[in-house]
Amino acid sequence: MGSEMCIRDRYYQQIIAIEPDNVDAYISLATQYSWKGEMDKAIVTFEKAESIAPDNVAVLELSLIHI
Repeated sequence: MGSEMCIRDRYYQQIIAIEPDNVDAYISLATQYSWKGEMDKAIVTFEKAESIAPDNVAVLELSLIHI
């Protein structure tokens, strides 16, 4: 499962490289980091999603979890 998560990380990073305003990719990548226990990366990535789309429903829901 570890290598599958790394593949997903790279997948979302590639999407972000092509579409830097893709909020869903940032949220998915932040979730991946969180699942792996990489909380510093998860928080930074989530904050980027929040800065792009602060009114996005998924971002708002996740912000409630992180308060």
